[in-house]
Amino acid sequence: MDKLMSTRTTGKRIAVAAAGAVMLLTTSLPAFAARPTGSGTSTNQGSNACERISKLAVMMQSRLDDERGKLLARRDERTSKLADRRAGEQARLADRRDKWESHWEDLIGRLEANGATNTAAIAAFKTAMEAAWKARNAAIDAADKAFRDGLDKLIADKKTAVENASLAFKTAASAAFSKAKADCASGVSATTVMANLRSALKAAQDKFKSDRQSIDKIGDKVKALVTARQAAVEKAKADFKAAAEKARADLKAALGSTKSATGTKESEDHGDEDKSATEGQE
Repeated sequence: MDKLMSTRTTGKRIAVAAAGAVMLLTTSLPAFAARPTGSGTSTNQGSNACERISKLAVMMQSRLDDERGKLLARRDERTSKLADRRAGEQARLADRRDKWESHWEDLIGRLEANGATNTAAIAAFKTAMEAAWKARNAAIDAADKAFRDGLDKLIADKKTAVENASLAFKTAASAAFSKAKADCASGVSATTVMANLRSALKAAQDKFKSDRQSIDKIGDKVKALVTARQAAVEKAKADFKAAAEKARADLKAALGSTKSATGTKESEDHGDEDKSATEGQE
C-alpha cells in the first residue's frame, strides 16, 4: 500500500505548490497596484513589471520541480521497500514449506517403518497427500500473484492519471505566464497583467483539483482484490483439508486401525504457511 500512498501524496504536494504560487501572486499584486503612476516613465514601470513576472515564473517552476524531485525520490524508495518486503515474504513462505516437506518426509518414514506389511496403502496415502498440498500451494501462489498484479495495475493507472493532471496544470501555468509576459511587452498595465495572471493560475489550480478528485478512487477496487484472494486462499485450504482427511481415512481403513495414522501436525503447519502466504499483503 505504500505505492498507493505515494500517488495520493503526489497530487497533494502538487496542489500545495500550485496554491503557493497563487498565494505568491496574491501577495505580490498589491505592490504592483500601489506603484504610483507618476513615478518614472511608463516604459520603466512596464519593464519592472515584466521582470517581476519573469521572477515569479522562475520561482513557481523551481518550487514545482523541487516538490516533484522529492516525490520521485520518495516513490523510488517506497518501490524498493515494497519489492524488499515481497521478497522477504516469499522467503519466509519458502522456509515454511521447506519445514513442512521435512516434517512430511519424517512422517512418511515412520509410517513405512511401522507399516511394512501394507506398503501399497502407505504409497497411496503418500501420493494423495502430496497431490493435495501441491495443489493447495499452487492455488495460494496463483491467488497471491493475481492480487499483486491487480494491485500493481491499479497503482500504475492512478499514477498515470495523477501525473497527467499534473502535466495539464503545469502546461496551463506556463501558458498563463507566457501570456503575462507578452502582455507586459505590449504595454498592458502591471495591475491588469497581475490580476489576469492570478486569475489564470487560480483557474489552473482549480482544474487540477477537479481532475484529481475525478480520478477513480481505487480503495474499493483494492478491497475487491483482497476479498478475491482471501476467498481463493480459503478454498485452497478447505480443499486441502478435505483431501487430507480422505487420505487419512483411507489409510486407516487399509491398515485396519482406529488410531490416527498421521496426527494433525501437517494441517497445523499448513495453516501457518497459509497465513505467511497472505500476511502483510493488504
